[in-house]
Amino acid sequence: QVMKVIPFEGNETIPIIKQRVQKLIEQSYLLAHDEKVLRYDRLLTFFQSDIGLQMEQASHLGLLKREQLFVMSVPSERLGYKEGEEILVQGMIDAFFETENGIVLVDYKTDRIEQREEKEFIEKYRTQMEVYKEAIEKITSKKVTKIYLYSFFQSKCLEV
Repeated sequence: QVMKVIPFEGNETIPIIKQRVQKLIEQSYLLAHDEKVLRYDRLLTFFQSDIGLQMEQASHLGLLKREQLFVMSVPSERLGYKEGEEILVQGMIDAFFETENGIVLVDYKTDRIEQREEKEFIEKYRTQMEVYKEAIEKITSKKVTKIYLYSFFQSKCLEV
């Protein structure tokens, strides 16, 4: 929930992140309950990560998009159903941003995974990310060149 609304301003520390979360609660963007489940150490690790810093830079340049809603028709077989039908898919893309080389898609995950399970984890979300990629390319008319899952459990960015 917090990643939907927390600003990417730079110079993050745990006290600064806590201060931003409190402000978001006061402004009713977050509930007080949301703060009780936050792992500030993992948020800090995200903001200081390569992908977090890239997103911060994109935000400053006005190139970061968050919580992008989309609706599109997808062939049923892509989603594991019988062939010959179209399924209307509605989704919410966590974040994407433009770079010189194309668009970077980022999806946040909180699943509990171990390092040995990373390949299965990526495969579990591959179809979802491919649908998100297609949606972004239709919305922006630009190519998605990188897709990442950011695991908050592992504090790690995984390329799809």
